Amino acid sequence: MNPQKTSSPRAVSLLALPVLLLMGMGCAAQRQQVALEDEVREHVYRKQLADVWPTALALLKDKGFSVIADPTRYEARTEWAQITPPSSLGTHYATFFVVGTERGSGECTIRYYRNERSIAVAPSRPDQSEPRLEYQPDGIQGSRLVPADRDRDLEWQLLQRLEPDFARTLAAKP
Repeated sequence: MNPQKTSSPRAVSLLALPVLLLMGMGCAAQRQQVALEDEVREHVYRKQLADVWPTALALLKDKGFSVIADPTRYEARTEWAQITPPSSLGTHYATFFVVGTERGSGECTIRYYRNERSIAVAPSRPDQSEPRLEYQPDGIQGSRLVPADRDRDLEWQLLQRLEPDFARTLAAKP
């Protein structure tokens, strides 16, 4: 074997081909996921909001959240609930805000919004008798009531509950 000889172009292309194929498959899967999320985000239920709303709230309750519904409109929020085990590095909490909107002619939309915060215990110092909690801001200008990010995962789960055939069709799209 000649150490001065470089790899042949054919050998390099044979090695590069599987890498490019894997990258292409990853990109296609990501595009499919984005397309699915877009469909879910824009989905309009062809049902009355009064029929959809109880399922929207039940989804949050099934996940262990305490729901506080506004009796005068289709809006609800949850209490903060711990979503990770306690840790000195930070224990994470989440709350949700859900809004139902009538679209007319028996159609509606449901939107879930999620907000998270983390509470970390500051390291103890010799002159400090108890650990001190450090609250990390939740990024909602201190309100802690109106979450900022749409929760597409919950919206997908709701679609699977309310329209399982349509959800299977969406999931099967290439």
